[in-house]
Amino acid sequence: MITKQEIQPVITKKVVITDSLFASYVNAIAEHLLPYQWKVLNDQIPGAEKSHCIDNFRIAAGEMEGTHQGAVFQDTDLYKWLETVAFCIANGTGREYIEIADEAIALIGRAQESDGYINTYFTTFDCQNMRIYKKIQKLQEK
Repeated sequence: MITKQEIQPVITKKVVITDSLFASYVNAIAEHLLPYQWKVLNDQIPGAEKSHCIDNFRIAAGEMEGTHQGAVFQDTDLYKWLETVAFCIANGTGREYIEIADEAIALIGRAQESDGYINTYFTTFDCQNMRIYKKIQKLQEK
């Protein structure tokens, strides 16, 4: 039986992946995936379907004219990108993304509604009260 004293928490700041197999993936994410995905989020890959992700945040922030484009859940791509950047910064492979991540976080903040709500789909369409109606609808379905 394992006792409480035997289990030690892992201090993630001290974890460094050096294994030849997994370290190559960690490095590839920082060197190739992050810059490519940033271009995808900004619709800068020729021939690729546009994501409209960053533009949706700019529209929601009032910095750009237009309406929401792409999937309703498109915002999550930027959040996942930021999570990956944070992982890379923590392991020492993503320092060059700090400024870009800070800019993306600031953009999210500008797009956020005064009550803290953030969803570019609902913010960019003229449906300020849509969230209330959705809550009422879900309550009625129960």
